[in-house]
Amino acid sequence: MSAITIDISEDVFMLDSTSTDVHLSFTANDSDFTQAIAIQIIPFLLFLDDYKYQPFIPGFFSAIGSSMGFSIQTPSESRQVIVSPGFNLIDPLPTMDGGPFVLTFYDPPPQLDMAKLSFKSIGNVLVLEFPKAVAIMDDVLSDCDAIFIATVEGGMDGGDGEESPESRNLLGIGSQCTLTRNRKMLEIMLGQGDNLIMPGEKIAVRNGTIYGAGKYPSAAKETNITVLEGDSPPVGVVLRGATTVSSCGDVSLSARESTGGASRSFTYLWMVYPTDNTNLTDALSEITTSQLNIDGGLLVEDVVYKFTAFATNFLGGTGVGSIDVVRTPEMVPGLSIVPTIDPKRVMVSESFYLHAEVTFYSDCEGAEPKETEYVWTVDNDDVTLDGTTQNSRSLYVPAFSLPADTSITFTVAIQGVNGSSGPNSTVTITTYSSNPVAMIVGGRERDIGIGSGMVELDGSASHDPDQPGTDHLEFTWRCVQIPENILCVSEEDGSFFPAPEQLESASVSFNASHMAPNKSYEFTLRVATAYKESQETSVVVWATSGNAPQVLVSIPDSGPVDSTEPFALTAHVHHATPVAITWSIIGEVVAMEDMDFTGSASNTELEGSTWSIVHIEKGVLRPNEKYVVLVMATDEQGQTGSSQMELVVASGVSSCQLNLESGNTYTELDEITFTIDHCVTEEDAYPLTYQLLSSFSGSNKRSMTPAGVRPLINIVGPPAREGLGNRSFFAHVCNAHGSCSYFSLVASIEMRSSLDSEALKVVIVSQEALKGNTNQDLLAFLGLIALSKVEERLAAVRRRRATETSDRATEQLRLLYSAITTSVLDRPTASTLIDACPGIAIDDLSSEDIDNFLDKLHALVSVFGCDQEIPANSASVVLSIIEQIQAMTDDEDTMKMCRELTMSLTKANSAGLILGDSPVETSSDALTSTLFYDIPQGSFNTLSGEGAFQVDLGSDIAEMYGGYWKCGRGRCIGINIQFDQYSDNTDPYSTEDEDRDNRASAILNIALYDPSSCEELMVSSLSDPIRINMTVSAMKRNHKFKCHIWDEEDKEWTSDGIETKEIDNQMVECKVQRTGTCVILATERGGANKTVVIIVSIIGTLLILTLIIVIVIFILKKKQKDKGDGNVATNDRSTAVATAMTSDGKEMDGSKEASTEYAYDFNMQNMAQKVNC
Repeated sequence: MSAITIDISEDVFMLDSTSTDVHLSFTANDSDFTQAIAIQIIPFLLFLDDYKYQPFIPGFFSAIGSSMGFSIQTPSESRQVIVSPGFNLIDPLPTMDGGPFVLTFYDPPPQLDMAKLSFKSIGNVLVLEFPKAVAIMDDVLSDCDAIFIATVEGGMDGGDGEESPESRNLLGIGSQCTLTRNRKMLEIMLGQGDNLIMPGEKIAVRNGTIYGAGKYPSAAKETNITVLEGDSPPVGVVLRGATTVSSCGDVSLSARESTGGASRSFTYLWMVYPTDNTNLTDALSEITTSQLNIDGGLLVEDVVYKFTAFATNFLGGTGVGSIDVVRTPEMVPGLSIVPTIDPKRVMVSESFYLHAEVTFYSDCEGAEPKETEYVWTVDNDDVTLDGTTQNSRSLYVPAFSLPADTSITFTVAIQGVNGSSGPNSTVTITTYSSNPVAMIVGGRERDIGIGSGMVELDGSASHDPDQPGTDHLEFTWRCVQIPENILCVSEEDGSFFPAPEQLESASVSFNASHMAPNKSYEFTLRVATAYKESQETSVVVWATSGNAPQVLVSIPDSGPVDSTEPFALTAHVHHATPVAITWSIIGEVVAMEDMDFTGSASNTELEGSTWSIVHIEKGVLRPNEKYVVLVMATDEQGQTGSSQMELVVASGVSSCQLNLESGNTYTELDEITFTIDHCVTEEDAYPLTYQLLSSFSGSNKRSMTPAGVRPLINIVGPPAREGLGNRSFFAHVCNAHGSCSYFSLVASIEMRSSLDSEALKVVIVSQEALKGNTNQDLLAFLGLIALSKVEERLAAVRRRRATETSDRATEQLRLLYSAITTSVLDRPTASTLIDACPGIAIDDLSSEDIDNFLDKLHALVSVFGCDQEIPANSASVVLSIIEQIQAMTDDEDTMKMCRELTMSLTKANSAGLILGDSPVETSSDALTSTLFYDIPQGSFNTLSGEGAFQVDLGSDIAEMYGGYWKCGRGRCIGINIQFDQYSDNTDPYSTEDEDRDNRASAILNIALYDPSSCEELMVSSLSDPIRINMTVSAMKRNHKFKCHIWDEEDKEWTSDGIETKEIDNQMVECKVQRTGTCVILATERGGANKTVVIIVSIIGTLLILTLIIVIVIFILKKKQKDKGDGNVATNDRSTAVATAMTSDGKEMDGSKEASTEYAYDFNMQNMAQKVNC
């Protein structure tokens, strides 16, 4: 049959639960089916793909013969079906347009009119719940503005408005959308705005953005959805302020730190009792904000007043808080204590500060600003106060220093330095002990083959948050077979396993052959102290036949992970043959495709096992969600083992708004105030801490203040830079889980054109001690630095090298020293001080004060390390100062301090290292310091770029630290490996000129550190030595190379116990049995060193001179003999001389001449011996 032209009636269908069949009609032009009808052919519809419902169906011709029709069953899910009509069951009907036909069955659009939109209990998130799973149009998921018509005309609710300059953004600027709960919920994180959507208002979903979740979905049309109220977050009212008010003071209370505002302002109601003063109650009735300020004269002296604040959020949630205030007849400053934790619930393992805040009254005699002394006391004899801060404004309370489950009252009393009395204030801290934590290494589910041999379940990572170590922990194991819930009984001999004597150990082991294939076993661990016990934790083991690889997956630390920072996941795979390892992360509730991390895994093969490491970058996982990590390993025989673990992500901080009270403009060196409002985190993640940072034009963020609990920050307005009139400010807000976020503000700066330096110095430096603020020395130092920068800009004087330290620099160093020594330095404080140090002009410092400055920098850098990483800006500041100093001095002691500071700077980055990731490198003119956090297996480069040495730490170190090992925090994977490679022209070790002259390579120091404590790990007497391929940098003819290591005790290079292998004329392999400092020294071939050559040359010269003298004497005697005088005597003397020259002097003639001649010869020999010594 020749080809014909056929049209299909319809090829697109919408799946509908009410319809199970669809009708297809194929029409031929010019009645082409009449012949087929005449010979009674039955038309068939052939399915040309795998259509499970029916391979073909018969059809029928229309009455006039121009078409044929078919009814087909609709599929249960969206898909495409390829069909073609035919006149038999084999061949499709040939058509002019090529056929066949593609039928597409689309899912129906989501029923948005059935969706529910309401506020999540945290308050700053809207949730849109769908009846069925949905999908979002490609590439717009996170952009809420692309999904919703969020911008409407001012004053309108959503759905009908047009975008305009005077519009209202219902979802706020920066809103973010995320699909969760198996794609049945869209979470809308509200952005910033002053007029966000409220319950009862509507918002419109844009046309064509939300689809069904099938393979061939259809999109919903524009739909208006009304916002329901939802649940309110719990409201907690936090009141701050002085509880004792001076007779000349005011009542000043703040509820700014209250929680549960759901990203918006509270409505406040203030009340007071007793209420017998109408003026007092009237004053309170007018206050609806978080700040209460009233005249203290409204209070009757010595009467206790209870001030109560009611805070109500926009969802109707209400909280209440009270504080007692009494007015004293004494004229004294106001005093209050601000703790950095919630005083009602302090864990024993927490460290914190108690800050004394003083309010002075300049117009009140006795309460006027003055220098003040502080004395802290405590009502519990078992508590020892920190000696460094006991007499300072801020008392540091270290972790584990307080008894558990009790209430402790701290008191601070102040007095003037002249002895004048002042008030005191108290705060009561209630402590709680933590339950111990049971942990089983390796994941919550594992596959183990019954032919795998011995199996170990390790619970040694269990810990007690209130006490380091595990010696005081009691372990209890249990094994049951599931689902039968019976004790584990061996398939081999009927005994119980694990063995009963192991059930109270940290780890248990058993032979896998005890298990039956295709059965499951649950191993449960509980740990306890003398007072408390942990919750149970368990691992389910699925027994399989054979000896599939064993997989143990883990994270480096216990507890939730922080999604705002990168981290590593590790898997230890035990195997008999090579394996292929795959990684995936599955969202338990987050709608996401399984994330395959196999391609990014880093695998380190050891004998019989492989370590696999995957890095999770920040932002990949969502805060406050749960995931499942699945690792599978397949060996060459096709056997697969797997392990999975639950990954819990800590809650984050969101919705903060950073504002400058004066607007978006300030004048440099004026005191300015920043507020941080509307922050949201989970209820158990309070309190929050706040730190202010700044930057110019996208540069590194510089710390402006330490971290504190007050969301109100006062600073001296930082100076502008030439040509840059704007400055970016950042609020770094962290919750109790350690999860942090940045919130920004750009401010314009008004530059000063003139300056009264002395007057400003009094205000921002000298009077800082009189303002009653915490960190007064630090703030005075920062103010002086800011003042100095403006002075320099206005003076524009070129600096010259100082021989004596200037007065300004002397004061800067004094304030820096005071700020360091009067507090327990933490990371934010140390970074703030470091970031201000560029304001200290190095040219203004004497040589002695340069060393003092370096010493202070070293103290600040040493704050960072294993627990806290030094910020990028602080690291660059220190390195820049090092380079400035190195360029202007050749003093060896100063250069040594610079090198040591460079090495410390590298260690200060160790907390930011991720297992197996790229190293941290710090480089100056004299030294490059490189730090790895890795499994010590394989070769490491000592630095990046040219000139790197290669180091293989050997199998001994790999065996000691190549897996889990007992470290400072209990259990670690891998170690920190630091290489300090000096430049070719730097030698801080050699004490002899000869060693300096013969040094043929750069000097390399190798050190290993515990990643949890940063303590150095000393290794020695290695049977498999460390191998170092060192490049020769100084070639010498007729010399050979020998490896040396520095002997710290004798302060010299030694080659004892070191093997040297010359690979070629530019590379030498050194094998050393311990860590330390290594170098290559050149020696002359043949083994003679320079000293020996000199000695041999001297002795040879003396022998030649002696021989000449003997010959001269002999000739003179010979002449005397020829004259006939004294023949016998001459002969005797000649003999004596000959004897003397050929013996050790014991066979000497007694004549005077012989004695004299021998004495000369003896002296020559003696001299040679002395030289030889």
